[in-house]
Amino acid sequence: MGYDVFISDASEDRETVTTPLAVALRAIGAEVWVDSHALALGDTLRAGIDRGLSESRYGVVILSRAFFEKAWTQRELAALVALERGDRKVILPVLHGMTVEELAQERLAGPQLVALANEILAGDR
Repeated sequence: MGYDVFISDASEDRETVTTPLAVALRAIGAEVWVDSHALALGDTLRAGIDRGLSESRYGVVILSRAFFEKAWTQRELAALVALERGDRKVILPVLHGMTVEELAQERLAGPQLVALANEILAGDR
């Protein structure tokens, strides 16, 4: 795999969460995919993201209000969920600017996404 971590975020969270997280991960030697740094000239956004997802071991998902307002971030989350097999977890959720109760009110599509929300909720108790 080409990357250790794929970071899925809303652009509104880039400066406060994504960039500092990516810098910290790179400082310890992790290969990090973030669309603002990993897309090559001529790449379509969709193709670049698909490549980043398929070439990453883990996906960090920055769950925020802005994340849930965008369809494409939820598609990235669904793609990461599809990569999980059996007991192998690939999604590392980061809750940002939301309470666990607010997360519970979001409408995550599909049984795997509901299971992810339930895991996050269970871990907070």
